[in-house]
Amino acid sequence: MKKKFVLFFLLICSVFILNGCSEDDNNSTPPAEPETAPIDTVKSEADKTYTVMVLGCGGGNLDFEFAIDVPLLAKAISEKVNVVCQYNASAQLDTTETEGARPLGTAATTYRFKVTSDIDLTHYEDFRYKNASEVSLYKDSTVTDFINYAVDTCPADEYIIVLYNHGGGFNINDGAYMDYLLKAGMPPMMRNVLFDDNAGFASLSEKILSKAIANSKAPHMKAVYFYACNEGMVECYSELYRECDYIIGSAHVMAAAGHILPTLVKHLGNKNTASFEKKVEDFMEEIRRWWPDLHKAIETDPTAYNDDLSCVRASQMEPLNDLLKRIAARLCSDGFYTTHKEAIDSIHAHSVYRYYYWLPSYDVAHYIHLLAESTKDEQLVQMAQELDDLLPLLFVSRISVKEIADMPASITEYSLGINLFNKTGWESANTAAKEYYTTSVFAQQTGWYRWFEKIEGELSGWTAFK
Repeated sequence: MKKKFVLFFLLICSVFILNGCSEDDNNSTPPAEPETAPIDTVKSEADKTYTVMVLGCGGGNLDFEFAIDVPLLAKAISEKVNVVCQYNASAQLDTTETEGARPLGTAATTYRFKVTSDIDLTHYEDFRYKNASEVSLYKDSTVTDFINYAVDTCPADEYIIVLYNHGGGFNINDGAYMDYLLKAGMPPMMRNVLFDDNAGFASLSEKILSKAIANSKAPHMKAVYFYACNEGMVECYSELYRECDYIIGSAHVMAAAGHILPTLVKHLGNKNTASFEKKVEDFMEEIRRWWPDLHKAIETDPTAYNDDLSCVRASQMEPLNDLLKRIAARLCSDGFYTTHKEAIDSIHAHSVYRYYYWLPSYDVAHYIHLLAESTKDEQLVQMAQELDDLLPLLFVSRISVKEIADMPASITEYSLGINLFNKTGWESANTAAKEYYTTSVFAQQTGWYRWFEKIEGELSGWTAFK
């Protein structure tokens, strides 16, 4: 009986306890409404800050151009734009004063610094970073480390990397380069941009640049700027479009004895210009006015160069490659080449524009138009029209210093290079080079190299200069 009473008592207590908890819950002050999450303030493009990262190696004339540009960059920076540099002085640095400038520093030395309005170049050695042999520009780790340094030193809303050096595009004909890489135990790569003359034949390729950016503290850039020749090629841009919004480069030649990069920096800092694209357009419009005269002052052969510069929207690279994939499929379809062999061979021998006589790169728009017009193939004609519709979406702005005699309008208005090799040249190319090309983003997306296996005629065409 006593035991039952205890159990009954505990049961009653538990009911009261439960009711008490329930009442406490009901009478408790309702939890405060969560504070409204602050609305992210999205900066307008006019209010955004930029950090421009200049990475380069002299290589002859660029030692002088860099010496000219640094003080100009110091004048061009603003509260909206920072500039950070890492520069390898050439192994054979010539310190003779030329064009009013004396190359900075000592041979085979790497310098790293932030450009300030009061930068003292008389004490340039204060910016010494390492011996150039310790900072191999062809390694992704070197590029990533510099980007991280720039982000830590000058955090900004947007980042732009400038490859301040000579470029070579996607050229599989450079057998000596491939042999050097193999003997040095280095991975095969195209001799593209940032020719590191402190490391023999070695140079930075777009593949490695893409990896370096992706692994950095700024994995997506506002823009990649090739201050170099021959980088304005669909193969080069295809390796990088996923790591940036815009790509600026030259399909042909980039030479100006300085001045151009500081002009871009000045326009980036213009508070009255709302969008990045408008800043680029204004920058190109300004250099359009004085670049030809500067060009005349520095060139040794007035018929030699056609300096050009353009900016493309990275978002349009995939649509372009989708179209080129369909074009390649049509060109490689059964019987197409044999049916139109005479017309196609004539194009390759007489009508195709080459940026250099030794570099097998051609203008995409002009080449596709020639194929469509000469074969009168309905599918190609339709795709050539699609290309015409796409190009204005691809290009933000384009400038050419001068007209080349008999240059087609399609090249004057747009210029983006693409490689061509005939069957003999393709089959005789270095195996490692061919593998590098066929595994490129562009080749994988388009299968363009399959066209090389069809072409039998000579690829001579006409050139910009010889």
